[in-house]
Amino acid sequence: HILSNSSKRLSPKKNSIMSGGTSPDFKSIAVFGVTGGTGMEVAKQALQKGHSVVALVRSPDKLDETLKANENFKVIQGSALDSKSVEETVGGADAVVVSLGGRKDNPSVCSDGQKLINQAVLKSPKKPRVVAVTSLGVGDSYPHLGFFTKCFVDWVIRKPIDDKNIQEQLMKDELADNVEWTVVRPGGLSNGAATGKWKT
Repeated sequence: HILSNSSKRLSPKKNSIMSGGTSPDFKSIAVFGVTGGTGMEVAKQALQKGHSVVALVRSPDKLDETLKANENFKVIQGSALDSKSVEETVGGADAVVVSLGGRKDNPSVCSDGQKLINQAVLKSPKKPRVVAVTSLGVGDSYPHLGFFTKCFVDWVIRKPIDDKNIQEQLMKDELADNVEWTVVRPGGLSNGAATGKWKT
């Protein structure tokens, strides 16, 4: 499920952030959440297509070795909850990918981080496009869930979903029409081989 404020929808023909295509518009990509599965895959595919990647990481020792070995991969050690670190990561980027995951010690990390990312994006002269990965079950995707999935969302992952609801609302309210932004709500992710196909 995809939500966007732009008529320039992410497409498999034009945008390597979500596909195997190439895009001269996104020379430098800032990634938040690169030690997680989704963020790591975004960084790997972006590098494979010739983009440079800047990643904000709390614990560099958790990074994939192939990423660290790539000369086009830059690491900034810090937290998505620190405004200076976020601004340094976003500065100079043509696109920003947010793939933050919930933490037990901070159940509002996605929304708190998104707020600082929004501020940094709006300060940037490039006004980079923002792509945030949330989850199926967030926002207006909730009614499309099946009964058992709704039970899982309501009783098992309620706090992370609440946080991502706030995260999406911050993008709508703060980014508004000032920059292009897209929310991707995956229903299930795996480590299988890329197919280059998805349904929206």
